[in-house]
Amino acid sequence: MMISDAMDREVNRTIVPGSNYVYDDEERVYRRVPQNTGIKASLNAKDATLYDDQRLGALGRLAFSPNCRKFLADHGIDVKALIGAVRSQNPFDGTNSTITPLAAGVVDPSNPTDVSYGGLQVRSDFNPRGGTMAETGVFPGGTRGATVLDRSDVYFRRGGINTATIIHEALHSLLGENDSQIQTRFGISTSSVSDNITQELRKHDCAE
Repeated sequence: MMISDAMDREVNRTIVPGSNYVYDDEERVYRRVPQNTGIKASLNAKDATLYDDQRLGALGRLAFSPNCRKFLADHGIDVKALIGAVRSQNPFDGTNSTITPLAAGVVDPSNPTDVSYGGLQVRSDFNPRGGTMAETGVFPGGTRGATVLDRSDVYFRRGGINTATIIHEALHSLLGENDSQIQTRFGISTSSVSDNITQELRKHDCAE
């Protein structure tokens, strides 16, 4: 569904619980309602150093691994452009970010289920008991980013700061695709658990 800014007119609107969106029943679109969206938390010094090391590893694999480069090219991915996406990545601490998922762009605004959780905080996706390792803001502010740079904010937990996950998230930034679309591109099973993308990258020498 389309998204537009709120307009001053009489419409039948349904508030999306816990989010900064309302659903306009007449025009069948979600409309943004401005509100405090929280912060993007920077990585701490230790994690920032780890990230820098792992990003260098990712760039090395993409530049010098023939198996990795062939695998990506065979699946329609411009390796040079992917290197650029890795370099453009803006890493944040997902476990401490209070920005809403909709503002961060980590949910698809055309998906009502996603939108229903969009007013929470990004850190709620990073449960201490496990789950999300990283997520990318493909839809910043509720609209698909027009360029790779617009889609380059990535939220990590420490366990997700590794070469394979950095490349996995860079694929989202480069392609603007969700996990199921990348799974389909790679010819692997589609599911809400996206670790098979990361494992596929490891299998083809894109990461250790």
